[in-house]
Amino acid sequence: SVTGGKMFKGLGDSDSVKCVIDGNAGAGAWWNCVGAVGRHGSPPGIPGPNGLTAYRSYLYIWKPGD
Repeated sequence: SVTGGKMFKGLGDSDSVKCVIDGNAGAGAWWNCVGAVGRHGSPPGIPGPNGLTAYRSYLYIWKPGD
């Protein structure tokens, strides 16, 4: 079980000043960050999936019917 706001629950506005959009559903953290403007961990990265540190992120948007 992933706790502390680390489980992906859908993208939305981040509560953190270090991230624009995250996937923790307002849990007060910035895990699953998309659009990081801060650093996390050592070596520095961004909060990724399941409590791991990531070093890049991609956001793909799909419009049904295209």
